[in-house]
Amino acid sequence: MLDQIKGLHHVTSMARDARQNNEFFTRKLGQRRVKKTVNFDAPDVYHLYYGDETGTPGSVMTYFPFPDIGKGRHGVGEVGTTVYSVPEGTLGYWESRFADEGVTGLSREETFGEKRLAFAGPDGDGFALVEGKGDGRAPWAKGGVPVDQAIRGLHSVSLRLKDGGATEELLKFMGYEEVDKSGNLRRLAVKNGNGADVIDIESLPSTAFADLGAGSVHHVAFAVENRARQLE
Repeated sequence: MLDQIKGLHHVTSMARDARQNNEFFTRKLGQRRVKKTVNFDAPDVYHLYYGDETGTPGSVMTYFPFPDIGKGRHGVGEVGTTVYSVPEGTLGYWESRFADEGVTGLSREETFGEKRLAFAGPDGDGFALVEGKGDGRAPWAKGGVPVDQAIRGLHSVSLRLKDGGATEELLKFMGYEEVDKSGNLRRLAVKNGNGADVIDIESLPSTAFADLGAGSVHHVAFAVENRARQLE
């Protein structure tokens, strides 16, 4: 079993419109646009990075905005939900803020004892805020959201799969351990991780496969402490 991985480094998704994407993350979510570069496999396409002040690993959401991309269709074989951590007792603030900002897909839920607010991104991306217990990570303080309400970083991703067995086996090899389960959901986490150290696996054997497009996650990256640990 590996012991280098500390949790998520970043999540990268695909979008249709760069301006709309930038407005959503910097205005509605109060994130900092840390960097604007290009997709090195398609240099005519931007690569936009959003996170905390310095782009700390575990805080970063990035996007490839392809102007002519079709809309994705959700299903199995994809990351279904990307989850951010916010302070306890703040979901009411965010629900009101999102309603004022026209964010869609709002619903309250509870998973593994954690209160969550689900919402949709501009391309139908699946997101949620979870009230993280004792998350001491510093937020971006200049994004228009009060510091005591602001996003702390990523919390987790939820994978939708026909059968989660092989992925669960891989994650356990990567240092994750099963910490909870409920019905068709399995929760895995890295002990003493970076705060973005949870992955939920949802097994949906009867659900159709997803089609990638705008609103789909392109990839998930994992974090290690330094270059030496990466080379290991």
